[in-house]
Amino acid sequence: ALLQGMTIEEKVAGMFVVSPESITGVGKVVQAGEGTKTALTENPVGGIFYTEKNFKSEEQFLEMLTNTRAYSNYPLFFAVQRESGSVETFGVPATKKAAEMTSTDDVKASFGAIAEKLAGYGINMNIAPVADVVSEEGNTSLQGRTFGSDAATAAPLVNAAMEALQEKEISAVLTKFPGEGSMDTNQGMTITKTLEELKNSEFLTYQMAIQNGVDCIMVSNAKAPEVTGDETPCSLSTVMIQDTLRNTLGFEGVVMTDMLNDTSIT
Repeated sequence: ALLQGMTIEEKVAGMFVVSPESITGVGKVVQAGEGTKTALTENPVGGIFYTEKNFKSEEQFLEMLTNTRAYSNYPLFFAVQRESGSVETFGVPATKKAAEMTSTDDVKASFGAIAEKLAGYGINMNIAPVADVVSEEGNTSLQGRTFGSDAATAAPLVNAAMEALQEKEISAVLTKFPGEGSMDTNQGMTITKTLEELKNSEFLTYQMAIQNGVDCIMVSNAKAPEVTGDETPCSLSTVMIQDTLRNTLGFEGVVMTDMLNDTSIT
């Protein structure tokens, strides 16, 4: 019924998850008032992505999300990126890093605690867990954030994190397909693996989570010329999204791009 009454512009707006600052024009959003209400009326986006700068206290964060929900004519995704790790964010206590967890019980406990706290605010999407695998010589930005360098070992741990989130009705978003572990930043964000190499490594972590009902997968802005045959960022590639993620891996859930204000896109 909602869809039938929407204009084409409203349907397009609904495909975007944005920062609260980008629709309100405010430098740092820590509350939701008339400005938020007007912004959501003019641009009824599909979701809002909050970062640590939007969080001052648990009470403030809960009130902001509650008010924002009331101002929207359509259901919203309220998203954060809260991986496991040694720093407290969004009032969620520190946990072991992903690289330090070796059992599914460990992972379920950590991500279960994260999910419990986030769900209390009304968060219903978490840009986590990291589904990449990375060696000690691999992508430095992923060190400590992945469940190791072996995909077969990492797969059940990624799956356990996803299940712990989704059991609390928080959509997990696996990041970042097809896998940035082998990315060569010296080559302008280039994933160097072939399709066959990815099938035998990173894809194993995605396959298990897909089979068990992961809600969302985020696609990298890196390029993967060995797979796509050109320099198109994976997030904009029919070969990567339709042919590989949809048809080869059978994913029928929500596909998300990485940030579109990233330099590899702009």
